[in-house]
Amino acid sequence: MRRFATCFSLGLGLLVVALIAGCRAAPPPAPPAPEFRPTATVREVMGNMVDPSADVLWESVATIVSQEQGTSVGAEPERHQRIDLV
Repeated sequence: MRRFATCFSLGLGLLVVALIAGCRAAPPPAPPAPEFRPTATVREVMGNMVDPSADVLWESVATIVSQEQGTSVGAEPERHQRIDLV
């Protein structure tokens, strides 16, 4: 009877160890490779795309001040177009 209890305990222990080892989470899958390969640096993107667009915006309005008077150059308020952001 003692031999049965020992074998049963060992078998039950091995079963528990196998179940615990089998219940571990699988490692996450590797992320997919990007569809494009960046070839420009941040400096090149800023200098060639962002900065020219920003210059158009910043240079569209100006205030010229002389000794005689101040003059604003830019769009008139009634000529502004309404932009709806969706």
